[in-house]
Amino acid sequence: MAWARRRGKRRVRLVRVIICSKRALFRKGLERLLAEASGIEVVAQESDVEQALERARKTGADCLVVDCTDSRVDPAQVAARVMKEHLSATVVGLNLRDNTLLVFRGRRRVVGGVSDLMESLKGNGAGRTNGVDECGTGAGCGAADSVPPTHDELAKLAENRSRIYGFLASVYNQLPDDGFAAKLRDPALVSELEGLSAQEGIWPEVREGARLVAEFVRAVQGQEVEGLKTALAVDRTRLLRGIRPGYGPPPPYESVYVGSDHQPRMQATVDVVKAYAEAGVGLPEAARDQPDFIGYELDFLRYLAEREAEAWRAGDADKAIEALEMQEGFLSAHAARWIPRFCELMEREAKLDFYRGIALITKGFVGQEVESLPLERELLRSSGETQTSNRGGLKERTR
Repeated sequence: MAWARRRGKRRVRLVRVIICSKRALFRKGLERLLAEASGIEVVAQESDVEQALERARKTGADCLVVDCTDSRVDPAQVAARVMKEHLSATVVGLNLRDNTLLVFRGRRRVVGGVSDLMESLKGNGAGRTNGVDECGTGAGCGAADSVPPTHDELAKLAENRSRIYGFLASVYNQLPDDGFAAKLRDPALVSELEGLSAQEGIWPEVREGARLVAEFVRAVQGQEVEGLKTALAVDRTRLLRGIRPGYGPPPPYESVYVGSDHQPRMQATVDVVKAYAEAGVGLPEAARDQPDFIGYELDFLRYLAEREAEAWRAGDADKAIEALEMQEGFLSAHAARWIPRFCELMEREAKLDFYRGIALITKGFVGQEVESLPLERELLRSSGETQTSNRGGLKERTR
């Protein structure tokens, strides 16, 4: 049992909390917030519900905080497991996208601030602080010290996003020539895809897509290059070029998928160009396609994630969060509005597992980023990551 000392040597029972989320940044950010509160101790962080329940059995934790920002995680089901196994922990579902708490068995409430979360943990959470003096706010009172995510860790997260966006962009942008075929015949690609599948918290669509692409790459290791190029070119043309109705999906341009009487196609393209310009970049003169082509939009997100990583490396949190917010804004205003819909059609129409897998990875990763970036931004801001003494700017680039 953990206890905290206070003046007069009176002691207060700490509320023992387990944090459960597939997102490392959620876990670390929330741990940091809770560490600043009195009377709360984070005893474990787990990425998997089963692991969190097992830890609750071993530690006798008072409260299990579940990240339900991911709509696939149902805190009610977690609470049902807790009851079935006669565990003492109260389950708190925390959704930072709509600022709500679900306390089981409690009621839904809107979060006005971090204090609401603390109240839920201390009051509805353990229910064991009644009649016990709460610890004051003085130094040395409360949960144990926690380690917030370092700038190096945040840079690695951004670099990982940049690599995935870059890989996808290259598939859409590059014609299946000798160089493209050589990449597919490189055994190292299989290792990279397996690494992608093994990443913590990766969405099922991404994992399944990586599996399909990896199996395709294994299968073509001994295939004659010209035959491989031809097969890829035929499927790519049908999927990406919009040759004629009924022969593949409508081509992957934002203007094709969001254009309407309310927003003419040309306006959609203009808005994408404006977003590029606001970030200080533009397409090179040699660009072969429209600015709102799927490959260019994904490559723009690659650039923004790379810029975020550079800022974290330079110790400039403000610039890094600015780049993060630009990624979030471009996803919500542009890429996420149409790319998942196109990818559904692409997956259905693809003849080769390679392009079927690429469609799944693209759809899943864009969806995952739409959910995770707002959470990441809010956690960084609430944990004071914008406070930095390094105000140096980043080198702007044009492409």
